[in-house]
Amino acid sequence: MAGALVAPPAAGQEAGRPSVVAAVKARLEQDLAALVPRRQEAPKLLAGVAGVWVLTRLDRGPSRDFADGAPGWLTSLEPLGRFGVGNALGASFLAVGLATGEKKVASRGVAFLEANLLASWLVAGLQNLTGRARPWQAHAGDFGRGGSSFPSAHAAHAFAWAGVLWGSYPEFKARWVFPVLASGVALSRVKERQHFFADVAAGAGIGWWLGSRLGASAVGANKLPVAVMAGPKAVFVRVALP
Repeated sequence: MAGALVAPPAAGQEAGRPSVVAAVKARLEQDLAALVPRRQEAPKLLAGVAGVWVLTRLDRGPSRDFADGAPGWLTSLEPLGRFGVGNALGASFLAVGLATGEKKVASRGVAFLEANLLASWLVAGLQNLTGRARPWQAHAGDFGRGGSSFPSAHAAHAFAWAGVLWGSYPEFKARWVFPVLASGVALSRVKERQHFFADVAAGAGIGWWLGSRLGASAVGANKLPVAVMAGPKAVFVRVALP
């Protein structure tokens, strides 16, 4: 990403552009490469997809029983799975990183925003494609009914930000708390009869794949080229986000 402030640059200022474009392009290429599964990971991915498919055939009764018996405090975790949480984390990390010059902090901010946006797109596409009816709708649990139960957006967003924190802070010994919190968010959606177990499992898988990989990628993508140039009539600032 790149941004410019006020008037056109004076002569000689165009020289900063190639480095900005190159930095942005390199970051995007690195993050895209991080999301591509390696050959040795294919069996695990296929097993995960198969497991979720099997769960869709079995999860209606267990989901109903969980909603009836799970503790009520689980519902208090629901807000942590909203779309705005990932954006707020991304904007905060990015702002702090740019203001203080902490490149890795700013880089993590970019990862939060990327993971949150990609999770939203993927979930919305799969919901439209599968059309699974929610637990409170007619034909609950059936696919092709125009519902938006599969996968869970809350679970995807929660595991996306949890994954970014997990992947970008490998030295943090208590980082297990991030997926635990995200799991609570996912279970809260079953408790509230908004989703079945397979829905939150699929959403969690999507979010974790995106977040953990983009978070790990962010640790190495910490370039922060900033150029401040003064022309005869204005100051021209160009920033390439990490």
